[in-house]
Amino acid sequence: MIRVFLFVIALGAVLLAAGIVYLGMFPPNPAPRTVQTTIPVNKIQGH
Repeated sequence: MIRVFLFVIALGAVLLAAGIVYLGMFPPNPAPRTVQTTIPVNKIQGH
């Protein structure tokens, strides 16, 4: 029973390490976003 538990823990650790290595080698591309700037109202009025 303990061998099965240790096997499951070891398999999970290997899969976690493989996922980290995969993300390190092939990082996901960030979604392009447009940058919007706002002008404060007091600069438009000029008073």
